[in-house]
Amino acid sequence: MKEIISEDFKDALLLATDPDASEEYFPAYVAPFWQDQKLVATDGRLMVAVDEELALKYVSKPACMDLDKPNVDEMLHTLSDDSKYDLRRDVLEKGIEAVPLKDYGECEECHGKGEVRVDYTAKNGEKYNFPVECPICSGTGRVYLHPDQKVPVDKFPVLIDGQYFRSDRIYKILRIMQLLDIERMSYHTDKDRDEEDYSKAGFRYRTDDGYYIYIAVMPNGIDEGKAFWPYDKCLRKKDAVKIKLTPNGKKKIR
Repeated sequence: MKEIISEDFKDALLLATDPDASEEYFPAYVAPFWQDQKLVATDGRLMVAVDEELALKYVSKPACMDLDKPNVDEMLHTLSDDSKYDLRRDVLEKGIEAVPLKDYGECEECHGKGEVRVDYTAKNGEKYNFPVECPICSGTGRVYLHPDQKVPVDKFPVLIDGQYFRSDRIYKILRIMQLLDIERMSYHTDKDRDEEDYSKAGFRYRTDDGYYIYIAVMPNGIDEGKAFWPYDKCLRKKDAVKIKLTPNGKKKIR
């Protein structure tokens, strides 16, 4: 792991947050927070946690709030076990390349709402503020993306070790690994390989100084008769992009 800049570290954490979440009801989703000597960021489906001493190299302690919910240690418990498989960044990059790209993205002018608010002052001095159709996206809330701006679609199925994940979450994991210059992370799951359903999965990275970075992600179930893609094309298990894990030479799984 090379020396990374503070901005890249912060950007990596923010990828796991949900800035549109209610700050009143879901404060943990809006911004990174401290808990049990870790700096944590989560949107409820993806979580990144960094050991405090490592995080303090890039952010100040008062800059983020302290929260006791959600229970981070409980969610990261699986990632404390040993693993004999790694997720390599180069393999993940090649896998993500197979995911279709978005032709359209959210309009940054209206944030996907299709409307913007304008101020108007009448001749009598009365001031008004009212919504009008967004002039950038013509009220659609979407704009065409230049080829250099395209990113993978949100809900394409990605298969890792028999588990199905949403492509947008796996893409975020890739971006976090790129921003933090992580070449490979150990893979962990609490799933019994004889059972059909999985519950938790995640990845762990140990720095040269002995600090840990954790990423936990929620898998998605996928039924043969239900669409994974949010648009008109119905994707099923056979359509999933497969990401292979790499043995790391360890004898025991956990």
